[in-house]
Amino acid sequence: MYNQPSRNRTILLLTSMALAALLAACSSSTTTNPPSTVSTHFTQTNLVSDTAAISATYIDANLLNAWGIAFGPTGKPWIASNHGSVSTIYDTTGATVLAPVSIPVPGATTGGAPSGTVYNPSSTDFGGNKFLFSTEDGTICGWASGTAATIVSDQSS
Repeated sequence: MYNQPSRNRTILLLTSMALAALLAACSSSTTTNPPSTVSTHFTQTNLVSDTAAISATYIDANLLNAWGIAFGPTGKPWIASNHGSVSTIYDTTGATVLAPVSIPVPGATTGGAPSGTVYNPSSTDFGGNKFLFSTEDGTICGWASGTAATIVSDQSS
């Protein structure tokens, strides 16, 4: 017959030793400073603003309350402008690549309030639209070409 309290103390002791060894192994790893060629500073460049009050490379009056960003295969960002009712495509310098894409509301071709955007790699899902926009209006809009998105799902009611 074995002594239960003695067995429990042994298990507790072995568990404590294993935990101590694990902590020691984690804390004993060598810490190195970053190489001297790595800078810990950065420079902020405001590429696009809706107003000249913010110093930026470009002024885009359509960029009002930007909410969503998506990247397609070209690597260019598509920005959903919530209060501008459009999505604008910029290059890496902040220049507009294409005319802004209008986001519709039910019953109109413009006026939507996009709250997010995603790239759709499928050629069949959502009618093959390459970029999709969710809106505060309760719709999902899609864009395949041109300057206007179309409503692909309407849950506005």
